[in-house]
Amino acid sequence: MSEVQTDPDFVQFDSSVWGVRAMARILRNYERRGINTVREIINTYSPDGNEPAYTDFLAKQLDVSPDTVLELDNDLLPLIKAMITFENGALFESFFRDDTIRQGVALA
Repeated sequence: MSEVQTDPDFVQFDSSVWGVRAMARILRNYERRGINTVREIINTYSPDGNEPAYTDFLAKQLDVSPDTVLELDNDLLPLIKAMITFENGALFESFFRDDTIRQGVALA
């Protein structure tokens, strides 16, 4: 985590790799708790009223039904990419290359 936190709603990290690591750890913890579909993940991860749009976006990006059980061993990288894109817009995805996501996942 960054030493200085300027946003009270979100944890800020010194590097995008550490933010990806945090996402991967959260998603793996969900999986251990049986939260393993796009709908369940987003209803838990983002309970702010935007869940239907978020769920639909991720399901479309992953080419699955919102209620398909995900296998995070295979789906973690595309899931995190889709979450980053939804939360920050398509342009922001260019700051999170696959190698950055893989590095963050490996640290988790």
